[in-house]
This record gives sequence, C-alpha cells and structure tokens, in this order.
Amino acid sequence: MAELRPLDFFRSSHGRLLQTMRHMLADGAEVDPLTLAQRLQGQEWFQTMGGPQYLHSLAESRGLQSRLDSYIQIVRADAKSRRARQIASELQSGSMDALEASEALRELAEDRTTRAPFITALELARQT
Repeated sequence: MAELRPLDFFRSSHGRLLQTMRHMLADGAEVDPLTLAQRLQGQEWFQTMGGPQYLHSLAESRGLQSRLDSYIQIVRADAKSRRARQIASELQSGSMDALEASEALRELAEDRTTRAPFITALELARQT
C-alpha cells in the first residue's frame, strides 16, 4: 500500500478507501471490513460504491493477497498512462508549456514504482 497514492486510482472512491485505511492505521486502529465500514458509515460515496458488502466481497476474494503486488503494479502503470495522456492533452491545448511538460515527463520517467511501460505524452499527442 505504501507505493500507492489516492490519486493513482481511476475511481476517486478507491483512493478515498486507501486514504481512510491509512488514517486508521496512523490512529492505531484495526483495519478490517467491519471497522472500515463503521468508519465510512454515512459517507454517500461509500454507499454508492457498494458499502459494507463491497468491502466484504474484497476481503473474501480468494488469492487477493497473493496477487496484491500485481494489482499495485497495474494501478501504478494505469495512473502513469493517465498522467501521460493528461500532459499530452495540456500540451496540445496550450495550457501547459514545453518546459512544464518536460518536467512532468521527467517526474514520470523517474517514478520507479512500476515496471510496466507507459506511452509518452509525445507519442500520445501524435496519435490524436
């Protein structure tokens, strides 16, 4: 979990779950489906994503723990791809200049938390 950031998730609700779990751990609280659901009770976004039933379905997923590293890599790679597309879009629209784009791309390239390749912003810009 340390490698992931709430913004890495496509769905903001998944990022909020991660953030809530981190706060609970920092507070010394146990984190399990029951305590997490209790902490999130009354949050509309939590109910929209499935509420306590969703958390229990995650906890009951067989083999989830053994595939967790792979899932983390997929989430990070997808986050990098989304960021590269965002940079390309901002560069094309003129809302980001070349210097800002090169700095953002350098930060993406230096991020070694994922081994999966990603498409550069320039390649994406050429495709559109």
